[in-house]
Amino acid sequence: MTFNIWRISYFVRFFRIPEYGQLFLIMLLGSLAIVSSAYAAGDYQTYSPRTLINSKWGLGKEEFGLIKGIEQETSGPRTFSLDKSGNIYIFDTVKQNIKKFSAEGTYLATLGSEIYGSVMAIDDENHIFVLNNSVANSEGPPKQILYEYSPAGDLIKGHEISRDIKLLEGAGQRIMIDDFGDLFVNKDQKVYKIGVRTKQTDNAQGSTLATMEQKQQVTSKKYGMPGKTRDSRFQIGGSNLRVLSSEGALLEEISIEGGAFLGQDNQGSVYIEGVRITKDEQGHEHMHLEVKKYDLTGHLLATVELPIAYYTSSVYKNLDVDDYGNIYQMLTTSRGVEVIKWEQK
Repeated sequence: MTFNIWRISYFVRFFRIPEYGQLFLIMLLGSLAIVSSAYAAGDYQTYSPRTLINSKWGLGKEEFGLIKGIEQETSGPRTFSLDKSGNIYIFDTVKQNIKKFSAEGTYLATLGSEIYGSVMAIDDENHIFVLNNSVANSEGPPKQILYEYSPAGDLIKGHEISRDIKLLEGAGQRIMIDDFGDLFVNKDQKVYKIGVRTKQTDNAQGSTLATMEQKQQVTSKKYGMPGKTRDSRFQIGGSNLRVLSSEGALLEEISIEGGAFLGQDNQGSVYIEGVRITKDEQGHEHMHLEVKKYDLTGHLLATVELPIAYYTSSVYKNLDVDDYGNIYQMLTTSRGVEVIKWEQK
């Protein structure tokens, strides 16, 4: 809803409001205009950072493995994820295990061993999914497998992904689990369903995840990243965010400043990750990592600028958003691994 002085003046004349009431009404509607403008600009929501995890490189159980690059890239953790309780899981790709921390950053456990892969996700039952898209295969090309681990880090099974999907390892690759527990992977902005959750009882603990047949995986392709429900998907094209139905019909088109879809919170707000480039007086370019928060009418609710420096290479997933709209960032520094939680004030 927007107002301007011309519309307010027209309103009071059209309805023949007495002069003694016109000043009060104009002041009232003018105040609404200021509030509306502030809402549209998103100035009323701000975030503050809090460091939850600050763990060193090293051999200790709470410390992370590091390969210092001389003839190769400096390598460390590539991805992290959250569970529904806010616990933080970091995939230590050098030590080939997963470290679990509490919602406040306290080290809890080291899970699994000899785990290989690139990206990771956690479902509502705290099962851990790790994607390895280059599993050795003596009978042909490497296989693509989503490995499922128990909450304790024990291997449960591997969900093989059709080679016709041809996933690429890198920062854009993601594993997604919707609120029904179904399992997805993406290739660019196309999403493929890999596993279907089946409840054996009324209790969520009695559910199992069945791997879809590979032909069904390929034909399940849909455009747009899944949100919180099966009813909507999100696709970014240039400076527009397209809200699509489950069948692909256009529901809404929102003007944004470009970027990549990061997630959606329980209130329906969507989060877009982007990079802004500025130049200083000497002409040097500077990159700024930003997360922008929009509601589904296109109002910009918040802009959060985050650190962008990384000590290690190939950090595939460095940002996540929880159900409550808190933003989490994993950083690697010369000292170790940090996780920062950006909370709405």
